[in-house]
Amino acid sequence: MRLLQFISKDAKTALSAVADTQKTLKGMRLLRSIVEDVGDKYGLTVQQVCGRKRGKSYVDCRAEIAIKLRKSGYTYPEIAEALDRDTSSIQHLVKRRKRAETSTDTSGA
Repeated sequence: MRLLQFISKDAKTALSAVADTQKTLKGMRLLRSIVEDVGDKYGLTVQQVCGRKRGKSYVDCRAEIAIKLRKSGYTYPEIAEALDRDTSSIQHLVKRRKRAETSTDTSGA
């Protein structure tokens, strides 16, 4: 018989909570790593990336972060929360960045 069949319901819940916590921590580390790496590329700190400034380098940095996080499996609301933005703002950043990349790719051919 399986080991889990002998474990009480409370213990199963506790084990599940531990697994969820580990998954969450791993996700948070990945998120922070992406924000820091892309921020470094643009010469911005995490605080500046999540700040209120809307200059071109700030917006471009946030857009690149949002795209990388989407490719890593994060949802728009999760990205918005991490960058202290509205979900619709993140969706717009990603859409605009992809549109710009597409127009650059086709006009350069």
